[in-house]
Amino acid sequence: LATFRSEASEYQLKAGEAKLTVPLTWSEGGLTVTKTYTFYPGTYRIDLTYDVSNQTGSDWKAASYVQLVRHYEHVERSYFRVETYAYRGPAIFDGKGYRKLDVEDEEDRAFKGSYVGGWMAALQHHFVAAAVPPLQASYDYQLSLNAQNDFTLGYRGPLTTVANGATQSFKETLFVGPKLQEQLQVTGPKLERVADYGKLTVISQPLFWLLEKVHNFVRNWGLAIIIVTFLIK
Repeated sequence: LATFRSEASEYQLKAGEAKLTVPLTWSEGGLTVTKTYTFYPGTYRIDLTYDVSNQTGSDWKAASYVQLVRHYEHVERSYFRVETYAYRGPAIFDGKGYRKLDVEDEEDRAFKGSYVGGWMAALQHHFVAAAVPPLQASYDYQLSLNAQNDFTLGYRGPLTTVANGATQSFKETLFVGPKLQEQLQVTGPKLERVADYGKLTVISQPLFWLLEKVHNFVRNWGLAIIIVTFLIK
């Protein structure tokens, strides 16, 4: 509930710069937290860092956390609306396997778990919002649904002591944008799984790989689809 402040009213990536940093600061009682978003040109990955400076006169404990909050509506599948077959909702990776969480299922709504090397995401047809914590530590994941059908999928890291007079950094990686396979692969382990092909994954992934290669050459998705269809036939 802390209110962060920025030194500028707007931030803009200048030509030739490799990244754009946006620092936000909150201070109270000798404690200062600088929350920095780092954006990169040409990618939907966002690095998030918290630098906690403790000048309170005593040790202070903190844990980094992220929450994804989205409204959920049940969608009836229709043969005439292809997008209705796409999964919309929360999903996690527990370091070993990918799992979709059905908010209409009572057991999934009460989901809790602690994992190392995982991540969480909120999906829709072509887009995803995902958060990837540091891969070495164990994080606690939890899903909840309120009366307005808003689900909250969150994780919290280990409680860390920030000694008086010291500074501690907490890091997260976010991804907000279209399900671009190459970008997802380098953002988190198996994060490309959010483009979920279901039981047809074995066939669909190679086809999509071929489609991307053709698109890189012709730079047109419609033409790429025609060429891949021709190659298959």
